Amino acid sequence: MHAGRKLINADIRRKHWLFYLGKRCDLLDKLFLRSVNSFEWEFVG
Repeated sequence: MHAGRKLINADIRRKHWLFYLGKRCDLLDKLFLRSVNSFEWEFVG
């Protein structure tokens, strides 16, 4: 029972971590795309 609860807690923590990493990656992607777009505009202009 106690070990099972520990496993569930670890699973929840892993899900939170993956969700957090996913949000970070999404934000980095947006920043990267924005910088690439602005760079392209400067290059074209």
